[in-house]
Amino acid sequence: REENIEAVAEGVLRLYILQDKRLDRATLIGKLLQLDDAPSQPELEGIIDTCKDVFVSAARGGLTAADFETSLQGEQVEEALASAYLAVWRRQESKIHEEMSRRSFWGTRLKRFSWRVDITTKSRHIDDLNEPCALVELELSSSSSLSSSPSTAHTSSADETSSKERVLRFEMDRHTLAEMQAQCSRISALIESA
Repeated sequence: REENIEAVAEGVLRLYILQDKRLDRATLIGKLLQLDDAPSQPELEGIIDTCKDVFVSAARGGLTAADFETSLQGEQVEEALASAYLAVWRRQESKIHEEMSRRSFWGTRLKRFSWRVDITTKSRHIDDLNEPCALVELELSSSSSLSSSPSTAHTSSADETSSKERVLRFEMDRHTLAEMQAQCSRISALIESA
């Protein structure tokens, strides 16, 4: 019975939180009905909905495994259910956090950052030869999901993620690099204090 609860929890998490495109509600119910001692379909659908509510609430709250365990105790969830939910949550915690972060970010993000230092040895436009400069390359990725809710993510083959990428290349001398470092330090301090 506990393996069945864990199978339900795993399936619900994959479907509604991780949005596994290979899984839909009908497939999940079909697989779960094949388990030993499986409940009837209406009963199973109720269990799935309850499990979904628990996981969606925890994922939206950004709960760690410890926070999730405390939450389950506070909601007075039956011990067998809480144990199964928690086991699945612990196994998938990093994937859950990654997926929720991905869904909550709508703008352009830095995909890759590369750089090298060059020294100009000969130029007719630059007076200061042998001055090092950093050549910086930023690869930006802008993702927009065509599907906004987990319940509709599995209903159409048109539900895919489109992505646009841009590459920015620029040079930075010592002065510009120092300015950028100061600004990044300020940003870091603000993030740390938030």
